[in-house]
Amino acid sequence: MFSCSLQLQHGSASSSRLDRMSKKRVYARNGVGHLWLVDPMAQTLEVLRLTGEFWQEIAVYGGNERVRAQPFDAVESDLAAWWDA
Repeated sequence: MFSCSLQLQHGSASSSRLDRMSKKRVYARNGVGHLWLVDPMAQTLEVLRLTGEFWQEIAVYGGNERVRAQPFDAVESDLAAWWDA
């Protein structure tokens, strides 16, 4: 059983389908509370929260936004630094 509250998936063209289908089911089944899907090519961050058995999209951020994303919304992140890394 997982004991984490966040799972971060760094997407690529080859793993996107696996991340969005199979892995999401595994994380939900194991009680992971939040999921971040990061796509560096599209420069997007999708934030999802587990609600019961289902993933609820909380927010989608992109480009050079400064964000406060759950479950770490007390900390501001500069997405521009993610893409430049």
